[in-house]
Amino acid sequence: MILRDDRLRNINAPDERLARLQEIQDYLVKKYGIANSDEAIPWTDNDGGVFPRFNFEPYGIVSINMYDGFWEIETAWRYSQYFDENGGPSGLQRDFFYIARDFGCDDAYICSEFCAWNGGNLGMHNFDEWLDDMRSRFGEIRELMEDTKYSYDSKFPEVFHESFTACKKRMADIFKNVEAKGYKANGISCIGWNYLTVSKDGKVYLMHDKTFELLIPEPIDYWMDLNRSSFEIVANGKNILYSCYGQKLFETDKGHFYWEWANHEEWKDFHAIRVHNEESGQEVFVVNETAPTDKPDELYLYHCYYDAKHNLLFPKEQF
Repeated sequence: MILRDDRLRNINAPDERLARLQEIQDYLVKKYGIANSDEAIPWTDNDGGVFPRFNFEPYGIVSINMYDGFWEIETAWRYSQYFDENGGPSGLQRDFFYIARDFGCDDAYICSEFCAWNGGNLGMHNFDEWLDDMRSRFGEIRELMEDTKYSYDSKFPEVFHESFTACKKRMADIFKNVEAKGYKANGISCIGWNYLTVSKDGKVYLMHDKTFELLIPEPIDYWMDLNRSSFEIVANGKNILYSCYGQKLFETDKGHFYWEWANHEEWKDFHAIRVHNEESGQEVFVVNETAPTDKPDELYLYHCYYDAKHNLLFPKEQF
């Protein structure tokens, strides 16, 4: 992701670049409370330019790199994962929306690695020159519209402009509905498929993003997403595991749950996941399955939950 930032233009002195990078790093670490590195790290490209960078964990960010008039954000996500085949904002779009806002940006350029760290010649360009280079290679840069639909085998544009229209609409709708319930929305990203973090009287709760009902009436002290297969919360001293749809799987007071890839030969699915608690002995297997939709040649992907004996824990029909 490329973020235009005019405050970075013509900052040529290495110490000035480091100071600006340290400023944004301090802000992010203060907000999220975690970073991989303690200070900004300068590195020198083949042309002798100094372009500082640092690593940062939230949202799957691998590194944050400063250039002349823009930031380059490298993440661990595949480029194709940004696109929601059903249209509307995907989870990754919402995360990138937050990243852009953290950097004071209202829009972004989403691109493949070949337009960025692996072929974008970033150290040789200022922002306008990079944009001109992209146009010369790929033609006019399109806007990703809210109703844009791609399938997983689509040919994605190598670079496009993102105004985050769908995310801004979602934010306005969610904040209005959550406030009507007497809570404050903390954002628009979800835990599991549908649960927002909301606040009231200094405490955090989970609320469904469509029904706006609480998952449980009590506040939560901790939550952890388990590779999008399920999620764990801690409330009232109990560790509780939920399916990504919000169905309660297990409750224990013996420590946290963890995930790992399951034996794909046993489950006939390369992406099957085992979620387990070694202290309590509880485990569940999460397997991707598909069902036809009301449109020809389209399939709906969903998670099914099984015990160790391959018994289905919830009827498929409810998904």
